[in-house]
Amino acid sequence: MKMKNIVFLYFLLTSFPLMSQVDEQDQILAARNRMALKNYLEKIEPNGLLLNAKNYYKSYPQTAGHQYYESKTYSSSLLYLDGLMFKNIPLNYDVLNQELVTLIYMDNTVRYLIIDQRRVNRFVINEGLFVYLQRDEVTGLNTGIYEESFKHGEVRLLIRRIKERSKMAQTNYAKYRFRFNRKDEYYVTGSWGSKRIESKKDLFEVLPDKAKVEKIIDQNNLKLRANQASFLKELRQLLEEVYND
Repeated sequence: MKMKNIVFLYFLLTSFPLMSQVDEQDQILAARNRMALKNYLEKIEPNGLLLNAKNYYKSYPQTAGHQYYESKTYSSSLLYLDGLMFKNIPLNYDVLNQELVTLIYMDNTVRYLIIDQRRVNRFVINEGLFVYLQRDEVTGLNTGIYEESFKHGEVRLLIRRIKERSKMAQTNYAKYRFRFNRKDEYYVTGSWGSKRIESKKDLFEVLPDKAKVEKIIDQNNLKLRANQASFLKELRQLLEEVYND
């Protein structure tokens, strides 16, 4: 492994606690991370690099909104790589480009780096749990990052977060020429495969006890329309009542 990549990984695991007050717990965590780093490097050296060689730099001038999951801010996050857990890692998820990004401090400057998704097991950003899935014959889902919003046994609600950049109608006083639009996709998966959910009809095809599903929908006045802001909340509520009774 090249020394510069070892340095990158070292800063990744040790620099973030310096951004806040370092107490005894931080020192213990830093010591554990250094030990985990040593073990990690010994483990992955024959198998390649943790971080891509390229830096991350994506700028979209004259565009309303941003390309990230929730905000432009890099959150103190939980990250699992090759089965190892790292706490307090600054992360952001570029939904437009489907890239997981971290920042490190080196030579008094901030550098933004893309984490190799192939080594990511899961991560948490602002209470959102994300998993990296490889395409398999059972679910048929494409390889990539999915938000896991619900899980009960083998049944999961997965969200493929998607953003697109589109051109806006021009006016003489327009501040922006483009904007980001969300195009999220929702899937219920299980041992039987997966189903993209866009309406109540899709749910009836995959959920057991259709009479119970219909009753829950009626009692809670659930609309379950994919083009409504309440869709995810209603979908998760339905699944919780179906499987957690």
